[in-house]
Amino acid sequence: TGTVTVIDLGCGHNELVRDLAVAGIAGIGIDSACPGADAIADILDQAALHAAVHDALAKKGLAPWRRRSSPSK
Repeated sequence: TGTVTVIDLGCGHNELVRDLAVAGIAGIGIDSACPGADAIADILDQAALHAAVHDALAKKGLAPWRRRSSPSK
């Protein structure tokens, strides 16, 4: 079994993410203008959206990636 993280695009004030948290489901909310979101980004700008999702996941401790160390010489 794996874990699920919901990404709510156009989340507004993040109501869905808060409701999911009550049910034990992790989530982040991205919105283009609402200060209640976990991150602000233009969802039509792929680079900005990618950065916003990455940052919001990291802030909530949901980042699935691990920093790889450089191979020793």
